Amino acid sequence: MYLQSIVKNYPNARDMLVNGVQVANPRVIAKAGVEWDTPFAKGLTLNGNVSYFGKSYQDTQKQYAFPSYTLVDVGARYKTKLGKNTLTVGSSVENLFNKKTIGRYSAANTTAASPSSVCRALTG
Repeated sequence: MYLQSIVKNYPNARDMLVNGVQVANPRVIAKAGVEWDTPFAKGLTLNGNVSYFGKSYQDTQKQYAFPSYTLVDVGARYKTKLGKNTLTVGSSVENLFNKKTIGRYSAANTTAASPSSVCRALTG
């Protein structure tokens, strides 16, 4: 996805009208994912996702930049029958390589994104 966000006559925190790039909005975002139903274990599915976020700016005049970054997520789930019910057990790791990124930006502060996290699910 290619974005070109431009701010025109937008009031800033001091009520001054500014023009320039949209703050904390990368120009390029690319995502790809794959899901594989394994032939060696019936019911087992593996998945992976890669997300690229291009450089973005902390101010409308492009003086302070956030660097680009790439995130990798992986996961697996296993689906089986348990009596008359279908049971699905899954797990995933988001931000596999614990990449430090910008999580949220506002005029008041900038916060770091979440570190690597493990998610587990059981449905039936």
